[in-house]
Amino acid sequence: MRASGRILLMDIGNSSFLVGRLQDGILSRVYQGPTSDIVSWLLAQDQSVYDEVIVSSVVPKVDDQIRGIHKLRLLRSQDIPRLTLQIDNPDEVGMDRLVAALGAYDHYQQHCLILDSGTATTFCYVDSDGGYQGGVILPGLKISSKALNQYTGKIPLINVSVQTELVGKNTRDCVQIGLYRGTIKLINGLISDFRSTYPGLKVIGTGGGLDVLRSELDLDDYDEDLILKGLALCS
Repeated sequence: MRASGRILLMDIGNSSFLVGRLQDGILSRVYQGPTSDIVSWLLAQDQSVYDEVIVSSVVPKVDDQIRGIHKLRLLRSQDIPRLTLQIDNPDEVGMDRLVAALGAYDHYQQHCLILDSGTATTFCYVDSDGGYQGGVILPGLKISSKALNQYTGKIPLINVSVQTELVGKNTRDCVQIGLYRGTIKLINGLISDFRSTYPGLKVIGTGGGLDVLRSELDLDDYDEDLILKGLALCS
């Protein structure tokens, strides 16, 4: 991480993008918005005040639109420091996963599992030597709700909230309970498998998609800025 200068950090996801600033070694959040607005937002910024713009992205269409902007650097798998990518094809892995894994390993300096949830929910395992070993991907809550809405005739599109009941009395409640409780059981079950396989594992959560679930998950820590911290390490 650079100790001086001013660097804009950006993570572009399928649904939203997150912006941070690294200035004189201090990291701060700047902005978050829908990915559909990323190009106009970026072009509206005064690039002259930044030494560099570092971007992790999982949206190839957006990459094509912003590539070539002055001072902008789109990260690739080979740009990730400190981790050795021990997977079949590093270029297939979402940059958000690699950057978050970097941020977690740098902070904890031990083997860790990074749980990130946005459009998709992902698990990434990094061993004690900094080896990125891969992980697990499953649909996020919004995708699951949208699939039920699109592939059935009567189920409405539902935003999942905390559920205390076990039995639903109407379709909306049934879906809410199923997605909320079912996702918690699924995530905690996978965490349990990882803990059993890798004793002493540190489990770190990040990503806004965990907000509604977080209190019920078997996490050791939660860091909403993990991706920004990882991006700062790539400067």
